[in-house]
Amino acid sequence: MIRLKPLIFLLGIAELLLLCNFSHAGDALSTSPDKRVAVDTSPSWNELSEAQKKALQPLENLWPSLEVNRKRKWLVIAQNFSQMSEASQGLAQERMREWAALSPLQRSQARLNFAKTQQWSNDEKLAKWEAYQALNNAIGTAKSYPD
Repeated sequence: MIRLKPLIFLLGIAELLLLCNFSHAGDALSTSPDKRVAVDTSPSWNELSEAQKKALQPLENLWPSLEVNRKRKWLVIAQNFSQMSEASQGLAQERMREWAALSPLQRSQARLNFAKTQQWSNDEKLAKWEAYQALNNAIGTAKSYPD
């Protein structure tokens, strides 16, 4: 079985971030286990407005573990959420659910992949997208299902 879902997911996250006019601003402070410090993780879920909770609902269980800078980024998305079409809101929340289901390591890798794609020229992006679509079409036509 060929797994294209992770690539589709990463492209979806990139699309979500671009839809929300949201840019990657770097990773959070990392410390070794023996040098951990208490980090403010405000705001708590209960401190969010009802509109923010509605927009970010798929992240509710993940929210307490997010660092402040990550929360700020999600709050930007929540701020723009009501201005998005219903279809875009549904897509955004589906991507949030997929994001929340990733392990911390997978989320970190997705951030690195996103940052890498931001360095590509428009021509490179187009070429890679066309190659991906060609591969996806070739796989789709190669599938045969028993009657």
